[in-house]
Amino acid sequence: MQTEILNANPTADVKVYAVWYTMYPGDNRSRWDEDVLTDPRVTHLWDEAKLAGRFMVAEDVVPFPHEIVWDAYLLFGPEAGWEEAPSPLVSWGFPVYHQREQLRDALESLLDRHDPN
Repeated sequence: MQTEILNANPTADVKVYAVWYTMYPGDNRSRWDEDVLTDPRVTHLWDEAKLAGRFMVAEDVVPFPHEIVWDAYLLFGPEAGWEEAPSPLVSWGFPVYHQREQLRDALESLLDRHDPN
């Protein structure tokens, strides 16, 4: 994600929220690699209670096949807001690594639509 998405769009006005939590024993915080996403537009959040992932399923933000959204991306555009849940969702994918081309294409399309030039 760092190289293919963020480094490829260094001037894009984007905000990335990486929400981390333990889904498997190897995911625990003590093993987390802080160098995965180093772009200054990324805010890292640790949510061990998995509140964000549970909320996204409970509020039908994404049609996720499990009770907790994890290892996924959710892309919202500049018109997105939050009343009861964030919307409108532009694109989402799971697992994020295997959907990186879809994410890149969706982000580039979104950036093209909102380019002020």
